[in-house]
Amino acid sequence: MNKAETALNKGLGQGTTLNNINEVYPKDSYDFVEYHIAGVDPANEGMDWRSLRLVFEKMGEDRALVGIVHDQWTP
Repeated sequence: MNKAETALNKGLGQGTTLNNINEVYPKDSYDFVEYHIAGVDPANEGMDWRSLRLVFEKMGEDRALVGIVHDQWTP
């Protein structure tokens, strides 16, 4: 995780699979944090990236973890 790029409410990893996180967890009620690791093996030319998204439900000033989403490059 030390090499991960992080973002709030923004997807960093993009592949051919549909990312519907904002449909399942609408922005007005949920936030998510993405931890993205770009490709680690130079032989794969960046095609071995992976992301972990933690989804938090907004509860006033508090947040509760309600979802864990894994994404990675797939051929």
